[in-house]
Amino acid sequence: MELRQTCDNEGCSRDYQEAVDIIGRTLVPSEHFRCAPNGDYDTIQCIGEQCLCVDASDGAPTYPRDSLVNMTNISNETLRC
Repeated sequence: MELRQTCDNEGCSRDYQEAVDIIGRTLVPSEHFRCAPNGDYDTIQCIGEQCLCVDASDGAPTYPRDSLVNMTNISNETLRC
């Protein structure tokens, strides 16, 4: 059974499906795009255990100069999205 990302935002869902099509398999939880309840991208995205801030409308990194933050260390001081 194939699991699909359930974002209401066409861009978020489309981007997820495009990634699945490119790599030829369903993404695991640490690889997929996280979406906010309103369908926008969640402003915090993680790859494995490393997280960064992204733009809610397109998922692009908003703080490319900052280093990634380990998900166990996320706080208002370490990751201000």
